[in-house]
Amino acid sequence: MDQELFIQRTRAAKVFRDRAGYANFRLNTIMVGLEGVRSGVATKPHDLAVGWNPKNLNSSADLAKGFATDSAMVFVVDAVDTYLRNISSDPSPVQLTELRSLLSGEFQIDRSDATQFSQKDIDRFVAQLDLEKLGMEEIESQFRKFQHAHFGKRKRPSLKTRLDALISTYGGVCDAYKASMHLFLSWRNRHVHGSAKDTISEETQQILVSSADLFYREHSHLDINRALNGYLDRKSPSLKELSSLISVSHRVIASLDREVLLKTDIEKFALRAISFGMSDRSTIEREITKYWGKAPSGRVKKLTAVLAPFGFSPLGIRNASEMVTSIPPEVFVELADQPRKEAMETLLQV
Repeated sequence: MDQELFIQRTRAAKVFRDRAGYANFRLNTIMVGLEGVRSGVATKPHDLAVGWNPKNLNSSADLAKGFATDSAMVFVVDAVDTYLRNISSDPSPVQLTELRSLLSGEFQIDRSDATQFSQKDIDRFVAQLDLEKLGMEEIESQFRKFQHAHFGKRKRPSLKTRLDALISTYGGVCDAYKASMHLFLSWRNRHVHGSAKDTISEETQQILVSSADLFYREHSHLDINRALNGYLDRKSPSLKELSSLISVSHRVIASLDREVLLKTDIEKFALRAISFGMSDRSTIEREITKYWGKAPSGRVKKLTAVLAPFGFSPLGIRNASEMVTSIPPEVFVELADQPRKEAMETLLQV
């Protein structure tokens, strides 16, 4: 019997959960172990082939804690970056081509400082372009300057820009959480990479301060003002602060992923996923020929099986209220009932 297929999260969200899902547990495990180092309970096993003979256990534990929190920040922020790249990769539920380009981190043209050129600008450019005296590097430099001045610069978008673009397009993220993500990304850049210019805006700081009650209530009594002061003083986040920021990142990604699925053409996305899955195995032509050697019911079974890696599956024992959206079985039945050539064209054109 043909079944309705449900989806709870995209493959991109699953990868994010797999990468960052246990970050807090792993970090807490490290912290517990380091307290054992501090107290002298934890000692180096004889068969562990590493050099370790700390002169001061307190200092060693504190330094290791700082390293652990910095590493966790890098790891989780990298997982956010990976989510944005994956959600924009084929087969993508993001339907806007320009947004997919931005989310994937492709070069964008920044025309914010570009000015319309005049005949006078062209004449000046030509006059400076002395082909007999200038070397190739200088000629290329002159062309780049003219291009940047009047056509814009090619720049890779920052992670913050890409995340903001997804939030502004799909919504589902409150201002407080958006501001805390800005804090998280900037804290990682400033503290881990020593980026002095990277700082959150006054507006972001005000949103965080005005949302103090929300963070205290929703994140185990987090004092966001204390966290903000630590960020401004270039300190590492405390374990509680980092755990809360990691928790926020999970909520933000889950909410965004849900909005993306709700606002996409889910049937078209599923057909694109089938097309991509077939191409990944061999070619659409070969897979269609193989599938269409079966009865229509067998074709439906094969087509729906291709969707499993992309998050689609029958409901089974799961709760329907936990699913985001679904595809009726008629979509696959209609495709399976098409002649082989028409089905191939459908999947090639989707």
